Amino acid sequence: MPLEDIPLEQDNQGLVKNKPEEPSLLYWSDADVFAGKQIYMPTGRIASLFRVEPDGRKIFITPDGFLVCEHGERPSTILSWVSKEKEQGCGPEQRNSCCDCVNSDGMHFTKRKPKPSELPPKPDSLYTFLEGLDTQKICVDGRLARHVPHTIGKKAMFLTQKGGNFTCLHAHTLSTLRKMRKVRMGGSGCINFRGGMCDCELDYLPQRTGLKMLSKLSMLPGKFGKER
Repeated sequence: MPLEDIPLEQDNQGLVKNKPEEPSLLYWSDADVFAGKQIYMPTGRIASLFRVEPDGRKIFITPDGFLVCEHGERPSTILSWVSKEKEQGCGPEQRNSCCDCVNSDGMHFTKRKPKPSELPPKPDSLYTFLEGLDTQKICVDGRLARHVPHTIGKKAMFLTQKGGNFTCLHAHTLSTLRKMRKVRMGGSGCINFRGGMCDCELDYLPQRTGLKMLSKLSMLPGKFGKER
């Protein structure tokens, strides 16, 4: 896609009619994973394959030395969910995560399987990491941005190079999308949004991953947000 402003046509209700090309869900293959390539997890963590359990379960490790499941969740989080689900008699569908793991088997360091002396390298920033994955790039109103994996459709999320802000496919920030939703539901507010209205819905970012911190450091070379 050429790096130029994307013309956004509007219908008579002010909604964007033509959208840029939909991004891909992932930007790596199973071969990349088994080769040790760092990938972007659904939780916002960056990790690489650490080992594969006898039952085929993939265990990943982050640059900070945490073991996580294939969804990017840490064992303590999984065990906490499982404990509450047993008490409440519900299943994983109640979690605020795509993770459906029911145990943390293989997700702990032991004497036989110790923590490695060398950990995966930390990328300079989240933006440069997405750039290395060659995720889809768009340029709207002069803003160059990269697609965040695992987000598609109306929830497709992009990270801007300048400022490290998360936007939708039409370069609208989360706060702007909230205002648009209020207007669509009949509330008061500005209806002359720059670039026109859209019906995108960015999910709230998981606070526990420190993803917001990573985005703000996207223009600071050598810096990288710590996971919470």
